[in-house]
Amino acid sequence: MLTLKVENGTGRLALYGSLDVTRDQQGLAHPRALPHTIAAPEKPKTVKNLFARPCS
Repeated sequence: MLTLKVENGTGRLALYGSLDVTRDQQGLAHPRALPHTIAAPEKPKTVKNLFARPCS
């Protein structure tokens, strides 16, 4: 089983979670399939800064 969380920060990328690898063919297939199952992240959306002061 694979549970992986990815956080994209301003200075680094954080990966954390769990991967269970068993000593059989199915367990070996999980890490080999990782590059094919992890999708590229979507581009972040730009939002209006609610705390910015209006220019006068």
